[in-house]
Amino acid sequence: MNRRQFLQGVGAFSVLVAGGGVYRAVNQGVFSSGTGPAFDAWSDWQSSSEKGPIRMIQAGILASNPHNTQPWLFEVAGNRIDLFADTSRHLGSMDPYLREMHIGLGCAIENMMLTAAADGHKVELTLANGILSPPAANPQMTKVASFTLSPAAKVQSPLYDAIPKRHTNRFNYDANRTISDNALAELLALAKDEPEIKIFLYQKGSSDYQTFAQVTVTSTETIISDHTMAHDSFAWVDQNWQEMQNDKDGPYIDTSGSSPALRTLVKMLPATSQEQFDAGWLSNTKDHMESTAVVGFIAVPDLYDRAMAMQAGRMWQRVHLWATSQNLAMQPINQMPEVVDRDRQLGRASTVPGVMDSLTGEPQWRPTFAFRMGHPINETLPSARRPVEEVLI
Repeated sequence: MNRRQFLQGVGAFSVLVAGGGVYRAVNQGVFSSGTGPAFDAWSDWQSSSEKGPIRMIQAGILASNPHNTQPWLFEVAGNRIDLFADTSRHLGSMDPYLREMHIGLGCAIENMMLTAAADGHKVELTLANGILSPPAANPQMTKVASFTLSPAAKVQSPLYDAIPKRHTNRFNYDANRTISDNALAELLALAKDEPEIKIFLYQKGSSDYQTFAQVTVTSTETIISDHTMAHDSFAWVDQNWQEMQNDKDGPYIDTSGSSPALRTLVKMLPATSQEQFDAGWLSNTKDHMESTAVVGFIAVPDLYDRAMAMQAGRMWQRVHLWATSQNLAMQPINQMPEVVDRDRQLGRASTVPGVMDSLTGEPQWRPTFAFRMGHPINETLPSARRPVEEVLI
């Protein structure tokens, strides 16, 4: 937001308050960001005395996931936890093969594995195999992973300590600061023992970075010009404080990367239209590509292998937790892979895979997840989360 927009925002807010808008401000949560039932899962993690399966599930629900759909359900039987994909939380044409859903499930798995180790458990983890495909017409639960616990020595990783601190940062980052080569090497080393995962990084100022940025912007334009994709994305946006507190999911203005003044205005004014949302997303994407130090891909050999998608999710969660431990900011920017899925669904020729091949230089690796990273200049707020009791079968 530039100075003129900020002053306009302050002026508009002043008029609202002068016109008796204080009650509405309170009702809309203007003064209560990051509080209420939708955020109890974060404080529960800090204060809980739970051990074993429930503690692992408390960690799983704090994981990164696409559009904050939280597409998970859990079943506990003795020393075993089964994780299910809940296809009723499907992103539609934004994720036609449930690839991103399974990446989100993989993020939950990573948090759960870190927590099991810290809690003194060895885990036998079994991931479901198979090829990702469009969901059935009727929503269903599909078991995607099982955890069998046995006693072991406690191993507490710095990544475990970062679980309650990890939040997606959708603000601009410090455009004047780079990330050291040592830090980038440490990030790449997170995948060194993963034969089916590879990370590719591109630093600002390089021609590859510029290509990545340009195609991310054009992919965003492709999505918002596709009425079905734009609709399916916007459907998850919470429009007001009460809706967010009731649903405990989806994107909300507090975590959008907007300034406090703009967040206040959005809460006080009538609901945002899909066109306004799309225009803001495109504008933010362009700004982000100017302020980010490093962008990158997480790639797998087979884009639509179910287990590989979950392994990619585990890696993203690991990378994001590592970045949190290093005081670095991160955000998914998955427009390119989303366009690849949509093109495949519609059977139309796609130019994006060729661009990604040129960036990786290794066409045997298929980018399934894209991200940005930099030094933060704004503090982030937590996103809403459904509590354990709402995700237990």
